Amino acid sequence: MQIDWQHFVSEIFLNHLHFKPIRIERFTTGLSLFVFDVWLENGQQRVIRIAPESRKSELESGIRWHRELEKLNFPLPNLYCSGQHNGYGFAIYSRLPGSDLEDVYDQLSEAQLKDIAKGVADAQKTVSHLDRTFFNDSGSWEEFLVRILDRSRKGMLVNMIFDLSYLNEGENLIQRNRSYFSSISPVPFLYDLSVRNVIIHSGRISGIIDIDEVSYGDPLLAIGRGKMLLLWMNRKLDLVTHWIEYIGLDLQQRQAVDTYALLYCIRYMGTLGSTLNGNPNIQTDVSKSGDLLKVTDALLECVRNH
Repeated sequence: MQIDWQHFVSEIFLNHLHFKPIRIERFTTGLSLFVFDVWLENGQQRVIRIAPESRKSELESGIRWHRELEKLNFPLPNLYCSGQHNGYGFAIYSRLPGSDLEDVYDQLSEAQLKDIAKGVADAQKTVSHLDRTFFNDSGSWEEFLVRILDRSRKGMLVNMIFDLSYLNEGENLIQRNRSYFSSISPVPFLYDLSVRNVIIHSGRISGIIDIDEVSYGDPLLAIGRGKMLLLWMNRKLDLVTHWIEYIGLDLQQRQAVDTYALLYCIRYMGTLGSTLNGNPNIQTDVSKSGDLLKVTDALLECVRNH
């Protein structure tokens, strides 16, 4: 059933905040939830995230982690209210000033990216202070990485764009690095906090969004994922380079970043060709498959030479 989102969002604001929207625009970023920028008749601006039944657990997880991270003074937007409307879950937030780092990355100077890298690293350190009892059922770090490959396998078998031998490369990669993975003292971190979900205003971080999933393991995974995305988007690696320098990674840890970058290349082989929530994104755009192959093969060569 086709939803009239303008009417749907207006109903939520009128019923739950008693304000009438005068302008509603859907964000073109994000792949899971439906997210809208909303201007109200009182001059204020809000963001609403809406989840269908199949995605409600993500929305609820984001609300839960928001409340926990607020206690740690994490740089978040304000959460005004959440609830249900006609079978959909929703949460309404303040609108942070600025744009996603991914969208303004090329406009930033190296000095600005260096400061942003420090801010992202500090934010991840704050996340690491979450209560560890939340993660008692997380399983081992190697099991987490195997699940990444399992999700990729499902997508690759459906979309049939890439050679399945890359899955074997991923499995071999995990086997070769078992001793490193088993040595990890796990900490909470946001795997999707790097070049995305960081809001930039006047060259500085104004806040962090989309905290639906907190992982438990090696936080270098987030750096590897960020490196992979920057390579795939053909952008300079300043953010990752300064992040690595700021937290002082040794050689083995730097090699782990490349390993995680390669694993995410294989992960995205399983998302290309998918529809998800309909937003255009490099993670689903089949025309980007050649670029992904180039990055994957280059990282494979790099990792083999470690």
